[in-house]
Amino acid sequence: MTIAMWNVDPSDFSNPTDSAQAIRDRVVQQFESLVGIGNSAIVLLHEEEAGKRPGLVTMLVEYFQGLKYTFVTVPQCYNNCGQAICGGLDTGVTFMGVESFFFP
Repeated sequence: MTIAMWNVDPSDFSNPTDSAQAIRDRVVQQFESLVGIGNSAIVLLHEEEAGKRPGLVTMLVEYFQGLKYTFVTVPQCYNNCGQAICGGLDTGVTFMGVESFFFP
C-alpha cells in the first residue's frame, strides 16, 4: 500500500447540500490557487457523497483532461517524479491511502 496526502479538499462531506457545480468550482479554485496548473494533485472526494452529485466526477475529469492531465496511481506518480516525497500545501489533515490521482 502506498500512503499519500491530498492537496485539494473541496469539503464535499462538510457541505452535503452543495451542488456538483459548487464542488467542481471549489476543486478548480483550490487547485489553481494552492497547487498550480502543471503540478500533481490529489483531490479528496468522499464516495458516500458521490451519488448526491451526479455529474461531478465527469466535470472534474473533463477539467483535468482539458489541462492535459493523465489519471495515474500513486506509485505511478512517484515513479514519474523520481521521488516519494512531493511538496505542496499542508492542509492540516491526516494521511490516508488513496487509489488514484492526477498527474500532469
